[in-house]
Amino acid sequence: MANLIANNQRGSLIEALRDGEDLIVVLLQLAQADDALRDYDDLASLLANAGNTEATFTNYSREVVLNAAISVTIDDTANEATVDYADITWSPAGNGTNNSLVKYLNCIDGINDAARLPVTLHDFVTTTDGNDLTAVVDSAGFYASTD
Repeated sequence: MANLIANNQRGSLIEALRDGEDLIVVLLQLAQADDALRDYDDLASLLANAGNTEATFTNYSREVVLNAAISVTIDDTANEATVDYADITWSPAGNGTNNSLVKYLNCIDGINDAARLPVTLHDFVTTTDGNDLTAVVDSAGFYASTD
């Protein structure tokens, strides 16, 4: 599950997915403390802070997770909704330029970074070295909305 959920997006992920929105995955090689990260309302303002630096390793690109590939499970017994999608692999990751990574972000996609809304942020501590890099999404999903 998420290490933290952005304050401005609590509860809006399920609604956005029902509206057909896609997600975009962003990796950070430098990140502020969690309490500061949860307060950003959009990806542009998050990346504008010098304490947050997006990945630059060889073969890095932001990954779009299409709405059709995202599963939302409503559990009436547990009174929760969970969201999941398949693991993402960058192949190969690095070797020309390598990064030490610290965070994995899921954002509701938009037309630009000012319209991309951070939803969940996950610890993702690893270093690229030219081998495949796989972001393993929690087996229980990356997000849970509970009462």
